[in-house]
Amino acid sequence: MVKRYQFEEIRLYAILSFIFMSLIYSGISFFYIPIHNYEYSQFPFVFKNFVFFSTWNLIRYYHFNTVKYKNNWVFLIYGCIDLFTVSFYFGIPTLDQGGKIVILFLLIIASIYRGRKIGLTLTLLWFPMKMASDFIFMRLLRDLGRPDFPKIMISENIIDALYFQIMLVILVFITEVIYRQISDKEKENKRLLDEIEYQYKELNAAHDEIEGKNNKLKDANSNLEALNSKLVHRIAELFTLQQVSKAIGSLLNIHELMNYVNDITLGVMGVKDSTIILFNEKTSELEVHTTNITDKEAYATLCNNINCPELLSILEGETAILDNNIDSNRFCFTVGRDIKSLICVPIVSKSKKFGLILIEQNFENAFDIDNLKLLTVIAQQVGIAMENVDLYHKMHELAVRDNLTGAYNRLYFHERLQEELVNAKNECYELSVAMFDIDHFKKFNDTYGHLFGDKVLKTVTEVMDQSIRSKDVIARFGGEEFIILFPYTSLAKAYKIVERLREKIASTNITDGSVCVSVTASFGIASFPQNASNAMELLKKADDALYKAKDSGRNCVRTSDEYNHLNEEL
Repeated sequence: MVKRYQFEEIRLYAILSFIFMSLIYSGISFFYIPIHNYEYSQFPFVFKNFVFFSTWNLIRYYHFNTVKYKNNWVFLIYGCIDLFTVSFYFGIPTLDQGGKIVILFLLIIASIYRGRKIGLTLTLLWFPMKMASDFIFMRLLRDLGRPDFPKIMISENIIDALYFQIMLVILVFITEVIYRQISDKEKENKRLLDEIEYQYKELNAAHDEIEGKNNKLKDANSNLEALNSKLVHRIAELFTLQQVSKAIGSLLNIHELMNYVNDITLGVMGVKDSTIILFNEKTSELEVHTTNITDKEAYATLCNNINCPELLSILEGETAILDNNIDSNRFCFTVGRDIKSLICVPIVSKSKKFGLILIEQNFENAFDIDNLKLLTVIAQQVGIAMENVDLYHKMHELAVRDNLTGAYNRLYFHERLQEELVNAKNECYELSVAMFDIDHFKKFNDTYGHLFGDKVLKTVTEVMDQSIRSKDVIARFGGEEFIILFPYTSLAKAYKIVERLREKIASTNITDGSVCVSVTASFGIASFPQNASNAMELLKKADDALYKAKDSGRNCVRTSDEYNHLNEEL
């Protein structure tokens, strides 16, 4: 449909161009002929014919267009009319060459648009149309009596027409072949283009599919990365907790335990400040035990305000708190310390409240729920460890204490003496040992019974424990015999201390029901390095001094043999 419509347009342009050029040529010939010979001019005749011819072509284009007719016979009839009409003007001088060009052009485009068969058919029909137009043209001239037109030579016209006919057939054939080749090439190109376009669409579809899968892979990869990050975080947390559990399970010193936990918390949580706060059961107050805060003013602010109601309620209610936008009026221990976020979790066990772990950061929204969970687990582990430490110390106390008197036992005393001797040698200080027993203890047992004898032992131990220094160690050495270790104490200083202890015992009344008695004790003192160079020698010298005190009448203090003169001087 598009090709047929284009054919009519091209045909109309060719015909009108021919008519326009013919009018120009006729006009020029008209002006070359003198005005007084106007009757010999061709212009009026040609003009009338061209006006008619133009009108017909315009009417045909708008009302009898071959686009409306699919039948080739209609196209052939219209073609013959065009051939006849244009050939009619071959007899007019100056128009024959233009007519031939139009004839050739019309046959070529007919062959291109309607095929070789139609094109060759019209080409072969041109010769009879030409002969018919010549015959009619000659009759018309004879009837009009126009001698001004040259006479047409039939024989010459036939020969020229045959030559032109042959040329038309060749040109139409060659043109149609070339056009078909070009058309086939265009079809092939179009086929290839369609195939390429189809493949391009398939590639686009494949690209879109791949891109969609790639996006899904990216999403899956992002999810995997997020899960991997969480997994790494969880593994790090588990490793941290494993290390914490391992360490706190092996640390039985509360100070070492708290320092280790605080260091772990700083490293794992990545916080500005970490503080471990312990609850003092004697004062019912919180106390800062371990912290990384080094600024004196900040440390003082923390210590002075650590017993704020918020922290006490956390310990009492055993509930953790996370605040990413803290109010210093609520947490008074943060005033002036540039703290914006904190987490505080209680350290508790099933039977005891030990204290709190407090971590702080100097910017808002520093913590999340995972940080709270991790710190809570750490605090739980610390609570278990502290309970174990308490249990260990209780068991240790039971192991090193005498069940009756509460004084240390002989085994512990030997261990402690060895430690103090090593320290005394390394640091070059003196230490003394005082060995004593209760005078006539068997008499009390025989007179008042063993229970009263036990009370005597307990009372003497209490008196001694209350009277000695905190760094001194008293132990039950066996039966009614006791021993005291005095670190950083010379023989003369130990003598003065022991003398006061002897007087304290002698002035103490022991009451049990209706029985009220007093007891005395005898003491023997030896000193390192004055009297001995090792533990066994030191104990031997103290024991010798004790026997000397008993031989001297009891209820007295005696020193090692080498320093007996000290007894008289003092």
